[in-house]
Amino acid sequence: MSRRVQSERAEEAIADIRLVVLEFQRAQAVPADNPPGRVPGHGPTVGQRAAQLALANVVSCAELFSAEVLRSLPGVVENDVSSWAKQQLAWQTHAGLDLETLPSYPAVRGFNEMRNAALHGRGRLTPRQVKGKLAEQVEEWLAAAGAKVLRGAVHVTEQDIVRCADACCVFVRQVDLR
Repeated sequence: MSRRVQSERAEEAIADIRLVVLEFQRAQAVPADNPPGRVPGHGPTVGQRAAQLALANVVSCAELFSAEVLRSLPGVVENDVSSWAKQQLAWQTHAGLDLETLPSYPAVRGFNEMRNAALHGRGRLTPRQVKGKLAEQVEEWLAAAGAKVLRGAVHVTEQDIVRCADACCVFVRQVDLR
């Protein structure tokens, strides 16, 4: 039987997601000049890097929520929550929930791939994302998130962060009310 009232843990995760978005939007009011002597256009600007990191924080809130709920289920071990792929399997195995059936999931996974590019590739898609065995799936997830990728670089806008937050909040609610 599924719950009809959102859990406190879900409320906290959604509040954290909304806080990250608000803090990013507030930070945009501060001028971000290139350091003296630095030629613009060679790497992410301060603003672009801030957007990438804000998106990464939003996705992390959703992933952490999923991991916390999984940890509370009987039989789940720490290795089950160490990646999205492992969480997806753990949800299926321990809760009978196929995350692929959640409407928000493809976009959330796409935003997760944008996060991976931001954190592991400093804004560029990583070799695993473009040449690995999951490269085609990664491309589909990025499309589901509406990612803008140009020559391997992931461009993140404020609208992307807001869409990411919306998708992650829906994901949190869907998992919470399973």
